[in-house]
Amino acid sequence: MWINYLKTSVRALFRNKALSLLNLLGLALGIASCLLIYLFLRHEWTYESAHPNAAHVYRIVRYSDLKVNDASDHWNDAISALMTDAIRGQLESIDKVVQFDTGTETLLDGDRPITEKLIYAQQEFFSMLGTPFIEGDLSTALAAPDRIVLTTSAAEKYFPDGDAMGKELQFRIEEETKTFTVTGIIEPMPTNTILKRDLYLPFHVIREQLRDLEEKNDWGFTFSQALVSTQPGVSRETAQSELQAFIASLGQSENERARLETCLQPLTDVYMSLDNPRGMPTESKPTGTYILGAIGLAILAIAVINFTTLTIGAASGRIKEVSVRKVLGAQRGHVKKQLAVEIALLTLVSLVLGLIVAEMALPLFNTLSERELEFRLDGMDAVVLGILWLILSVSAGTYPALVLSSFPPLAAFRGRFILAKRSTLRRGLVFVQLALSIGLVAVTLVMGRQLDFLMNRDLGYNGEQVVELSVPNRSAIGAELIERMRNSYRNDPGIVDVTGASNHFDGGRIWFTWEADGQKYEEFMANFVDPRFTEVMGIEVVAGRSFDPDRPDDLNRGIMVNETLVKRMGWDNPLGKRLPGGFHDHEVIGVVRDYHHQTLHKEIRPLVLAVNSGIIFSMPLQCGWTNWPSIQNVLVRLSGNDISATMERLRGDWPDLAPGFPFDYKFVDESVGKQYADERRWNSIVSVASVFAMVIAAMGLLGLSLIQVRQRTKELGIRKVLGAGEMRLIVLLTREFTLLVLAAGAVAAPVSVLVLRRWLDSFAYRVELTALPLVGAAAVTLLVAWLTVGWLAWRAAQTDPVKTLRYE
Repeated sequence: MWINYLKTSVRALFRNKALSLLNLLGLALGIASCLLIYLFLRHEWTYESAHPNAAHVYRIVRYSDLKVNDASDHWNDAISALMTDAIRGQLESIDKVVQFDTGTETLLDGDRPITEKLIYAQQEFFSMLGTPFIEGDLSTALAAPDRIVLTTSAAEKYFPDGDAMGKELQFRIEEETKTFTVTGIIEPMPTNTILKRDLYLPFHVIREQLRDLEEKNDWGFTFSQALVSTQPGVSRETAQSELQAFIASLGQSENERARLETCLQPLTDVYMSLDNPRGMPTESKPTGTYILGAIGLAILAIAVINFTTLTIGAASGRIKEVSVRKVLGAQRGHVKKQLAVEIALLTLVSLVLGLIVAEMALPLFNTLSERELEFRLDGMDAVVLGILWLILSVSAGTYPALVLSSFPPLAAFRGRFILAKRSTLRRGLVFVQLALSIGLVAVTLVMGRQLDFLMNRDLGYNGEQVVELSVPNRSAIGAELIERMRNSYRNDPGIVDVTGASNHFDGGRIWFTWEADGQKYEEFMANFVDPRFTEVMGIEVVAGRSFDPDRPDDLNRGIMVNETLVKRMGWDNPLGKRLPGGFHDHEVIGVVRDYHHQTLHKEIRPLVLAVNSGIIFSMPLQCGWTNWPSIQNVLVRLSGNDISATMERLRGDWPDLAPGFPFDYKFVDESVGKQYADERRWNSIVSVASVFAMVIAAMGLLGLSLIQVRQRTKELGIRKVLGAGEMRLIVLLTREFTLLVLAAGAVAAPVSVLVLRRWLDSFAYRVELTALPLVGAAAVTLLVAWLTVGWLAWRAAQTDPVKTLRYE
């Protein structure tokens, strides 16, 4: 029986080649889009899950209910190493405690300095995560201060001729050259982990550098993060309660304990968390992933609706066939099974085609998404594909099977097609399909407008033709290098001037908080700069003056503030004022117009500019650190005269200007633009998804138009004989789809507005949401519908009515 069903299904597919092809391709494109989005979401939602022990690992975070800049609460992931020392081995619920931090160091590969991103970690870091070692002992690989762990890719890079174990690597750390011995080799970390690096140094490296500061400030000096793993069978709540009780017992004041609460955040939640704005790098935007997931489901829904409407629409050609089967004794259940097999076969073929299309499109999708996704076709993927096929077969085939098996056979022989009474449902399905398509196009248009706004907004400074050269953290070379370069290139036609700052324009902020009253904190950002910073970067001074290199008082105790800080403090005349916190002697000498020292996702925050970092950051001076925080970014403004030649001169002179440091540079405007890489990625993905949705919708409209023309062949012939012109017939055939598009646009508009407002809320500065993108989306969809349906309508209107009526 099932073989007969299969044979009949294959014959039915080939009998209606055009509609079967449209069904196959439409559903295959929808499946391919859904599979690609599934790969992306799987990558994002399984961050850290590849670590064998990830389920029992937590990050320590601190929560304060004090209001900071009028915010309701305050999270911080920076934890003192002294705190982790205190709790290590003291709590029954906690197995391991590890301090770690991310950073960069200069690796000396022969005479070539290379900047390498790495992780500093304590010795139990790998055993806590359960990282498998290819060579070495995971429990002792970082036990000594002169050890290093490499991934296989780093080992091949630096030791291409042999075994890396036991070999040495040299780093320039601060002003010293230090040697580390390779004591462990691991496989590269998975791409979906925030702990991915190729080199791992002992945490001792940075702790030794900051030991004086750490001891001076006790637990208050926080510069790194901490992970804990719980004992088997211990819940997060139990471990957290014990941790909080232990910290409270260490003699802190009641006031401190009331303000600060230590919590445990699951490691697997960090990447997708919205709760901690100062988390590990490369945090995701969960809202974007939810929107993308909804887009994937929308495209699949459009494809399924296509399949259903085309199947129902083509049913008139199958009614007599099914009626004959019933007259010859077939039961309704037999007809349902026949149709179910046919639809299951079609969806299976579409699934295979969709998988092939997705695999072919994966390199392009990886480029758009900036990920390294792949089909593993493991047990999980097989289950997903199986479930997807089952869902498609049931959702796309249930209603057509019920419809085709439900009518009495005599009605079919008399030409009374019951399907005409069910056209309302078909219109409803097409309406939903068009509404989804309009919504996707609207989202694409608004995302494009917002991205254009971000890339072209006046940031309050001139970052064009400015090269940023980075020097290592805690290096004293920054200020000296600026003067050296300023003197060397004073008469260079390719270089206008040189300045520098401690902060990048695209991230890396230093922030401070002081207590304004018992229940409110004030916060500001600080940037330690070269005296000519505002002039070189084109930042407007609206009151007072900029730093004068010839005035020692300006350099030693002068600060400049932005307009937001002045408003926050309520100063009518800020000149001569000082900050209310316990900072060293200083006074405000100038006010700069607000400029965007952070991404446009955030509102401009209070900002302090100072030449002398000791005014704000007094602890380093107390410990003899006269160069920290220091200028880490040298900014060179180019004239624009033969930029490539100027860059070659800079590269050639660099070993003499900054011996032992790598020539790492970037253009400021380009690096600022990279702040919005997520937005560009989302815009690209949504744009492609919208194109897919429109193509699938157009295929559906084409199929439905083909069915409509076939069903109305006699009517069109009669109308033409009675004098109806070609344009009148085209309007007649396209009118229904036009009304459906307009109705779908009216329904899609409010839903799109809700989604887009939620997305735009993540930006402090954003475009105004107007009706124009929604109207444009409806217009695009209407144009596609007219072109698709109008072409078939024109062909039908061109047909000789004599042939049409003779055919009928």
